[in-house]
Amino acid sequence: MKILGYILIVVGVVDFGGSFVGFDLWLEVFGINLTGILYQFSALIVGGIGYALVSAGSQETEQE
Repeated sequence: MKILGYILIVVGVVDFGGSFVGFDLWLEVFGINLTGILYQFSALIVGGIGYALVSAGSQETEQE
């Protein structure tokens, strides 16, 4: 679960950085055309989900 979380965090960082240089990660790589509010906050959403997965994976290993 932590590996998937780290991958999503990297995708969020690439999406955020790409927005400054005119690179649309979702359309050009994944073929998904995001519009409106999803386009504006996609990096935060994906990064937040990734962070939650990493955090949940860290709590699992602490309990064991």
